[in-house]
Amino acid sequence: MATRSAERPPRHLAAGASINVAAQVATIAAAGITSVAVARLLGPSGTGTLALAVTLVAVSTTVFSLGLRSGVIYRVSRGTWAPRAAARAALASALLLGTIGGILGLGFYALTSGSVLEGLSPTMAIVTFASLPFALAWLFIASVALAVERYEAYGAITVVQPLAQVVLAVTLAATIGTLGAVLGFAISQVVAAAAAVVLVRRREAARPHPRRSGELRAAARFGLLSWGSEVLQNLNYRLDLFVLNAFGVTADVGVYSVALTVTSFAWILPSALQTVLFPRTARLDTGDEPAGDGLTEVELAASRGTRQTVLLLIPTAAALVFALLVLVPLLYGPSFHRTIELGLILVPGTLALGLARVLVAVTSGRGHPQYSLYGRLIDMPITAVLYFILIPTHGATGAAVASSISYALTGVISFVFFRRVVHLPLRTLLVPTREDLRDWRSAARVARRRFSRGGPTR
Repeated sequence: MATRSAERPPRHLAAGASINVAAQVATIAAAGITSVAVARLLGPSGTGTLALAVTLVAVSTTVFSLGLRSGVIYRVSRGTWAPRAAARAALASALLLGTIGGILGLGFYALTSGSVLEGLSPTMAIVTFASLPFALAWLFIASVALAVERYEAYGAITVVQPLAQVVLAVTLAATIGTLGAVLGFAISQVVAAAAAVVLVRRREAARPHPRRSGELRAAARFGLLSWGSEVLQNLNYRLDLFVLNAFGVTADVGVYSVALTVTSFAWILPSALQTVLFPRTARLDTGDEPAGDGLTEVELAASRGTRQTVLLLIPTAAALVFALLVLVPLLYGPSFHRTIELGLILVPGTLALGLARVLVAVTSGRGHPQYSLYGRLIDMPITAVLYFILIPTHGATGAAVASSISYALTGVISFVFFRRVVHLPLRTLLVPTREDLRDWRSAARVARRRFSRGGPTR
């Protein structure tokens, strides 16, 4: 392990997080621009239909990935799998799994086109599921870049799809209508997959690494441990839209989906930390090197990640309230006035779920992905009951209440399992320090230098 560390010294964790923050800001901003443009062009119903297509792909990529993304990150981060070999295997796996998923998805559409998928035409369904192999391809390939801490390549790959979606979905929505919006979203997945292949090949082509057999199987075994959790978690996040579409009208789905889009800004920073913490924890967990203050390196990374997440909760909440009260009426217009109420209901749970994401990254990175599965097995049935009780009687408001409760429950359960793995004092884990503030200031300077000069930074 010492040799590998010498060959590839770790990069600054907060710098990696800041680069991922920039990528996520670009991603969500692009999604927001698309949402506003489609809302203005097509109204709540068209917005709801596009939201259904996007949600279908999000759920399908989780279901048919079989957890391989996590497995790739884990094995490559630990230095046992050559990045270039992992990228090739991941691409082939994505095309196979995505094709199977697309065929099964069309079968699901045939059974539910009059209920949970009402509003999607057969042509829209075909276009949506045809994009699944490409969506899996860029997700899998990006995981290789993340595993070797090539944060710039990872960030570039993740922003291609939403940026392409802005251009394609909005342009085609203006010319073809709702079908054009869905078609633009699907084509953006193809563009992102092509960009991912180019970016990773360019980065990794000259990196020698010993050949090892059986790494794909090992990654699949690890991934399957977290796969059940990912599927249940994604259903937790997305089932509300499908249930609301089944019991309400597509316009309600459109209004509610905007509330979800706006509140998802709360996950930018926690998701950025989660993104870099998982591979970093997997790498550091191979040893117990001291890092100072009586902590090992892996404990120091975990405690900094949780403290920095807590540090950002209050400013994040304030930003969400501002966006809901000021930006939503300004950008979306009076047809989306209910989005304000729905978004405010979602805020507390959304903040709790942001913290949960960081906690899960640490427990999974330390080799315990089953804890995330256990948590989802507990909260998913409760969430489903809440959805089917509250949505039929209270519509979009019931969906927001049920989702907020579900997110908060996920946060509590994740913290309980986190404490089974990390045994540091609560003050060390949850009370931010001046050093945490300095980390973000330093990370911002590093990111600015990176984007102004180019090349990796430490």
